[in-house]
Amino acid sequence: MVLNETFQNTNMYFVAILCPPPADEKVLQFKHWMKDRFGCVVALKSPAHITLIPPFWLDEKKEAELQQTLQSITSDKDELEIQLNGFSHFSKRVLFVNVKEDPELEELKN
Repeated sequence: MVLNETFQNTNMYFVAILCPPPADEKVLQFKHWMKDRFGCVVALKSPAHITLIPPFWLDEKKEAELQQTLQSITSDKDELEIQLNGFSHFSKRVLFVNVKEDPELEELKN
């Protein structure tokens, strides 16, 4: 099998904030409920997180540069207080907890 040249030596990345353990545990309860009730298992593969930049492809040679850039952006940031507001979805496959709009979070995302 020959891969399309566009994807050779590239990996998929996304940029996210991991939730603290108490929030992760609460979200994990919802994930297990969805698994038991509807057979949804994909969400169990990743910890609870807030996606800042959705999945993108990047040449693996640039991974160190990406990590350095993210570290420089976040190294001086204080903790964020994030408020949640119910659930939402996109497409028929992704259900998520709504994050209330927050200027600091939006600044980090930008």
